[in-house]
Amino acid sequence: LSAVSELEVDNITSSSASLDWDAASPTNVYNISYSSDGGNTWVDITAHTGSYINLSGLESSTTYDVEITSSAYGCESEVFSASFTTIFDCTTPENISVSYSFSEVTISWDELIGASSYEVLYNFGSGFTSVNTELNSITISLSGSITNTFYVRANCPDGQQSAWSPAQSFTLSCDAPSNVSVSNEGTDVTIDWDGSASYYTIIYKAGGGWMVVNSVDSEYSISNVSIGTNVIYYIRSVCHEESNFVSAYTAGSYVTSSGGRFVNNINFDFEVYPNPTEGIVNISLESLVEYNITISLVDAFGKEFFVKQLNSGFENSNLEFDLSNYAKGVYFIRIVSDDMIKTKRILLH
Repeated sequence: LSAVSELEVDNITSSSASLDWDAASPTNVYNISYSSDGGNTWVDITAHTGSYINLSGLESSTTYDVEITSSAYGCESEVFSASFTTIFDCTTPENISVSYSFSEVTISWDELIGASSYEVLYNFGSGFTSVNTELNSITISLSGSITNTFYVRANCPDGQQSAWSPAQSFTLSCDAPSNVSVSNEGTDVTIDWDGSASYYTIIYKAGGGWMVVNSVDSEYSISNVSIGTNVIYYIRSVCHEESNFVSAYTAGSYVTSSGGRFVNNINFDFEVYPNPTEGIVNISLESLVEYNITISLVDAFGKEFFVKQLNSGFENSNLEFDLSNYAKGVYFIRIVSDDMIKTKRILLH
């Protein structure tokens, strides 16, 4: 019985191959066996009709031994032996993750065993750029672009390349300082806030001209501030200096209650009611009759709305003001007498 003498293996993929041999059997029946472990174990296909078969369910990048015999009239020919190797399964990288700051990003993915390298195609604000790495992670500098997009694919043996991953993206956000608070102790005013920027720019006015300073810390102290000073400030985050990636300003103000001028008389005090108010404000000045005083209404930005002066010995110690025509918000009643200042906060709603 004639044995098979020629075999062609075509359409080899990572999981399949087509076998085509010469028609040696007069009955066109053959027995085929193949092994992926050097002949220790075999998969047998008996009494196959035809000189062609497609093998599927194979392992990638694996060498298979093949044995074929002709079968006819109860006889079996000599064995024809051959081998072939499936190609590497060059799959798209999976489980892609990013970790980034304002200046750089690290992109990582699952390692593909057998891949020779990986390619990352990215657009971080300056058009698409391609870079290769032999590792399953890469760190790339950022240019301050808010929206950043990239793709990853594997480079495999024999010139194979996987498909690109789906588009990946991440967004940078330079958040403005939040939870701003101001404290006043003696002649020092301290402003602190929450944030994670590289540094912060503070613009402030504390009784003099405007000042501009930078701070790497999320707080800043102003010294030698007099009592009753309206401290006005603006703070912004600087997330990436080279690209001018900055936040909007957070604004606020604070009127000091201690400082270079002290209330040194416990009787220098007054009452304001009702507080909060819908318009009418009463000020009780009974303890201040012996002083020359100046009464003023100031908003949170230091703007004065009215000023009233009273000489010592004034008779009417209970004053009434109508604020109903003013914008709703926070105001301060400030009373000054020589080296003494007393300020009280009121809420108009």
